[in-house]
Amino acid sequence: MKHTLPIIFILLTFSNTSIAQNAELKLSYSCNTATSPFGKVTVLDYSYNGNIIGYVQNGYSNSISPITFTGSLKDSLQRFFISPVQGAQGRELFIYLYTFFITENRDEAGEAGHFKLFMRFFTNTDNGRYTELQALDTIYSARALSVHKVLLRAVSEHLCEIAQSVSKIEFIPSSNTYTYNELVHLDSIEKLKIPVYNAPAIKKGVFHNYHQFELNIPDERDIYIDSSPRGNFIAYTMHGSHKRRFNFDKEIYAVCDGTTTLVRMQNVLSPLKKENFDFYFNVKQSSFDAGQASGSYLMFGLVGYAIGAATSKNSIYRYKINYLTGNSTLVSITDGR
Repeated sequence: MKHTLPIIFILLTFSNTSIAQNAELKLSYSCNTATSPFGKVTVLDYSYNGNIIGYVQNGYSNSISPITFTGSLKDSLQRFFISPVQGAQGRELFIYLYTFFITENRDEAGEAGHFKLFMRFFTNTDNGRYTELQALDTIYSARALSVHKVLLRAVSEHLCEIAQSVSKIEFIPSSNTYTYNELVHLDSIEKLKIPVYNAPAIKKGVFHNYHQFELNIPDERDIYIDSSPRGNFIAYTMHGSHKRRFNFDKEIYAVCDGTTTLVRMQNVLSPLKKENFDFYFNVKQSSFDAGQASGSYLMFGLVGYAIGAATSKNSIYRYKINYLTGNSTLVSITDGR
């Protein structure tokens, strides 16, 4: 029996050491790009991730570790799409990267991994302007033992498939074209065409979906918004001098009382703030009921669930509204204590 405790201690030490290790994405550039028509590739990275491009769930403790990437993600992506021929004089490819994120979670069925990717591709026309070839907004999922290893290996394969697919798109001239300078500032140009981004105020009423919100045309309702002593927000509809708590169903995107706008995700209402031509909102982890998906769920559905499963109840999630889709992108997690 005198050897039992040392053996247990060694096992626990090994387990904790392995849990603390981060996962790293290493890309393989072995795909065939010999037929790529692109002699120049430019990538604009709006993914907000820095060198952390996801999270992996560890062991029985369900703790999380970041998935890191060493180097420049945009420079690495260029290598998948550019022609390998030195000095090739092919067309230009302009890539907007909005989301590049990997997560893993465990459930009753085992380990599930997800790779969320949102990219837009533009190419030059004969008159020196640029037009959009394709928009790709997808989630690649996998199930396996040590699924994050499977998913990390598959990222390069997915990028090769995308690069080959984009290289085969038949170029069809479009009347909707941009100069190089316009393309670099495309997000600002496109927002100028979205009424809610240019309105002096969001109109009072109920927005059932993002399309209503971007047009700033709500269903007219007499809305009153109040906050509880704990800092939670509550929306009411007014019936004369009486107020009735608003019944949020799954078709509601946001409500506004003319002063405060609340965006609704699950059962959580968060005040929306406009900063530098973008909309942001914060969610406290403690805002979610026990058994309910965490704040990270808002990243892109269940893909982000693993993050919130292990973050502090004081964590504050900061999100940015994607002006193209109305979905939310996680831009930071901070400790709210």
